[in-house]
Amino acid sequence: MAKSGNPEFVFQEFTLLTDAAVFPVTTDSILIGSWARLDGVERAVDFGCGSGLLALMLAQRLTSGFEVYAFDSDPTSVSLAQMNFERSPWAKDLHCMQWDLGFPMDQGVPLEYNSQDLIICNPPYFSRNVLPASGHRRRSRHQLTFTLENLALRACDLLNSHGRLSVVLPPSGESQLSKAMSRYGFVLQRRCPVIHAPGMPELCCLAEYVRPPADCEFSHLTLFDLEGNKTPEFALLTQEFYP
Repeated sequence: MAKSGNPEFVFQEFTLLTDAAVFPVTTDSILIGSWARLDGVERAVDFGCGSGLLALMLAQRLTSGFEVYAFDSDPTSVSLAQMNFERSPWAKDLHCMQWDLGFPMDQGVPLEYNSQDLIICNPPYFSRNVLPASGHRRRSRHQLTFTLENLALRACDLLNSHGRLSVVLPPSGESQLSKAMSRYGFVLQRRCPVIHAPGMPELCCLAEYVRPPADCEFSHLTLFDLEGNKTPEFALLTQEFYP
């Protein structure tokens, strides 16, 4: 349960309870939740759901006629996400379950193979030599079984023929995931590197993978100008969520 005093994040159509022990709300989550293509999506999965933010963003954008399953290996995250789902306008369409990405599909996943239109994910990205020390934070920010190889495997297991994986990655993670996705028959269809401001290094990369054939669409996003103001592109991308 979210502890008293922890901040709430207020979005246009839902409010998100948070907990210090659960993966924090970050700009990269807002970006991938806004950037992911949802045309034709009726069934979606959020892996490593944390507080449930990405599933709720999908629900707001899809409006009706959809079903989203959110999974996390941490019971505190699952409880918090379920609470956030129940407080939202889409409680009947959102489901949260405890499951580890490294476990077999028949151990806790009530989904059929090749049944999903979309997987969305903001994976843990800390390398093994910089693991946070505290227990819950260590699990939520760096789940050792939440590898990019396992993510690629689950994309192969769950996505249907037109399904796609939308993911936000640090610059160092994109080539690793692309290699793993290639081994399972997927190609990169969209790529959008993100920088904080002009002249700064790449902050993260938004990527979308599908089964071929597909041509890759390249774009880029700068979040702020040199005066610290949101760029028009950043404001437009996230306008459905920020009050």
